[in-house]
Amino acid sequence: MQKKIECGEVWCGTNGKDVNVTTNGIEASLFSAACDGGKGGDIYYFSVCNSDLLSRISIADVMGHGKAVADISEFMCNSLRDKMNNTQGNEVLADLNVAAVDYGYKALTTAMVVGWYREQKTLFFSYAGHHPAFVRRKTDIQWCSLTLPKSEHAINLPLGVGREYTYEQSSITLESGDALFIFTDGVLEANNSEGLFFGEENLKKVLNENSSNDPLEIKSNILMKLNTFTGGDFSHDDITFMAIRIK
Repeated sequence: MQKKIECGEVWCGTNGKDVNVTTNGIEASLFSAACDGGKGGDIYYFSVCNSDLLSRISIADVMGHGKAVADISEFMCNSLRDKMNNTQGNEVLADLNVAAVDYGYKALTTAMVVGWYREQKTLFFSYAGHHPAFVRRKTDIQWCSLTLPKSEHAINLPLGVGREYTYEQSSITLESGDALFIFTDGVLEANNSEGLFFGEENLKKVLNENSSNDPLEIKSNILMKLNTFTGGDFSHDDITFMAIRIK
């Protein structure tokens, strides 16, 4: 299945999904599965600004299910829509943080926002207590973590800890063919019959086995390795991951 995100559109979900997504700036391949087979606590979002220059992707990992997930999903969708034409993804996180505190959710959610501005060939990225994305340029052999520079002003804690907390945004220049990989905790915490976690080092090893930056190929390989490691049992936690390539 392929989903084309049009100019001025926001597309999101909490249901299990195995889909390819495209905009005029990026192509992505998404896998998301809820541990109970229904609506999970992982949320994924895509939007394209009205000028069709900014493609934005967000994922959030909400502890628990039900109302908290539904509310955070609505908050994020509204913020993304309001700031669709704004490159400041950290402002989206700030909005979500205030909403989380005001609604009484105590550090329930980690989130990340990345935005590709194709005219400037710039990727903007922000985190709220979330694992950094991995990035690999088409000329690189290995993937590396896309970390924020250290700052004494921004804390980048999970959403809901404190109302006045700020979030940092950084950026890098990318070219056509460069790739990103984003994921929630469920990928790292997938466990085998001996109770061992899949872990970050194993994830990086699997990513580095891919010779191409093709999103579908990367997703398929990660999913195959996770299935082999867990015996196909994803009941430990919700799992969401996405491979993205710059057009």
